[in-house]
Amino acid sequence: MMPDILGSFLKDSHIQMSSIREAAQTKNADLLHKNAHMLKSSSALFGASEFSNLCKELELAGRQENLSQMPDILEKAETEYERICSVLSDFLKI
Repeated sequence: MMPDILGSFLKDSHIQMSSIREAAQTKNADLLHKNAHMLKSSSALFGASEFSNLCKELELAGRQENLSQMPDILEKAETEYERICSVLSDFLKI
């Protein structure tokens, strides 16, 4: 069961991160808010607290329509997301 849940997270989170990147390019605060909220919640379930906190910052930026710091936060979130995906992928291979 856990491999299925982790696999679903990897698949869904990839889509949500793509939407967040799109939101950054188009400066779409609503799209940022919605997708960051989903990622914040799902990543917290796996104990990915650093990534969840970064998603929380992105969610807040989108909700407040304050996108000035979004590029810096998104860069950190991208790095943490890649790390999480690597760890989870390695775990699924076990």
